[in-house]
Amino acid sequence: MQRTYPREPRAGRDAVKPGRWVSATSTTAFAVTLLLLVAPATLGAHAVVLTAPYSGAKTTSSESLSVSGCAHAGVPTRGYFHGSTGIGGLRVWSTSQSCSAGYGYGSTSSTSFISTVPVTLAHSKATVVAVVLLRAWVAAHLTPGTCTTGSGNYSSCSESAYASLYGYVYLADMTSGATWYPANYLLGTAQSIYQGYYCYLGNCSSYTSNYTVPFQTSSSTSLTINVTGATTTDSFALVVDFSSYADSYVSAYGATLSGAKASATVNAASSGEHIDLASITIS
Repeated sequence: MQRTYPREPRAGRDAVKPGRWVSATSTTAFAVTLLLLVAPATLGAHAVVLTAPYSGAKTTSSESLSVSGCAHAGVPTRGYFHGSTGIGGLRVWSTSQSCSAGYGYGSTSSTSFISTVPVTLAHSKATVVAVVLLRAWVAAHLTPGTCTTGSGNYSSCSESAYASLYGYVYLADMTSGATWYPANYLLGTAQSIYQGYYCYLGNCSSYTSNYTVPFQTSSSTSLTINVTGATTTDSFALVVDFSSYADSYVSAYGATLSGAKASATVNAASSGEHIDLASITIS
């Protein structure tokens, strides 16, 4: 849907993605609502605003699973984006627990989507602003087990969990391959936790870490792409790229580990969680 009115007023998957994480304690899952509402201070006199349905939008998605020993993983919702509604989502999970399967047992799951929404540039210099609404739930959790060391010189037990959701937006010239990025990327969120117990020559120590780098849990962020040197006769698209990853691992070497469990979850596709490309403004 497109409307034009006078008013005053982030490249392919191989592109370098910015560092971005958020974390909580090992026992806390969290819901994050990130509202990227864009209110450009100066839109051109003839700004074009695109909203769903996005005509000609195309999406590709992928998923992967890896499981060993007593671990399990799943992709309940493969990455998707519907141009008719502007709504996308994805969901993955991973869980591992101590058993007699061997030294290490773990699992990973991931899914992603990349969507292209066609846009038209009337001038070689333009400003493209995207409004993306995101509601996501990400969690990493450990249930500590009991590590019984053996008689050898070295023994160890460890468990870990990691979950992440990354997303970003950019403009691509589908004819020449040129790309333009916003000054600030869209978002990133992750949780990671690790616990280890080590013994060497009878001396034992333990280690626990939570990866805690906060990000914007609730904010308004302008995803403004300043375009210069564009060839207006080329084909252009706003690219929306999201990926999720869940990993869990439990291991024991020269020891017996019992009662341990690690789990990771990313949900941006159910119970109200979703990704919404609300609008694209071109001026």
